[in-house]
Amino acid sequence: VPFYVTISGAVQIPGFYERVDEMRLCDFLFLAGGLLPNAYLDRANLQRFLPDQERTELITVNLQQIQDRIEEAVKEAELAAKKVDDSGQHSELTPQTSYIRHLQHQVAEEHGLKSTSSGSEPRRRVVMYRE
Repeated sequence: VPFYVTISGAVQIPGFYERVDEMRLCDFLFLAGGLLPNAYLDRANLQRFLPDQERTELITVNLQQIQDRIEEAVKEAELAAKKVDDSGQHSELTPQTSYIRHLQHQVAEEHGLKSTSSGSEPRRRVVMYRE
């Protein structure tokens, strides 16, 4: 039975999204087209059903911390691309969520490099290389 998540608020494409194992909040934000420029990053509320499927729990999330983690991962990809450019050797990045890997693949493409995802969740990572 598919499990769906509702994304609403300051996102580009609010709606219902199917949840797949190992998905994190940043993956859902990616599916929803990302945050709007006016999104309040210091605190967002995440409401989820408890196992009884009748009661809910409200969780407060700091989106700024998620944004910072994304920026760090993109910076790592930029440094890896430079390493591949300079040395010609492949570079293996740290494991990330699917959304962050997507951004890292874009960095590789912007630098004219090839990239692939390697490993299994939750240890899946991007590997950059020159053809």
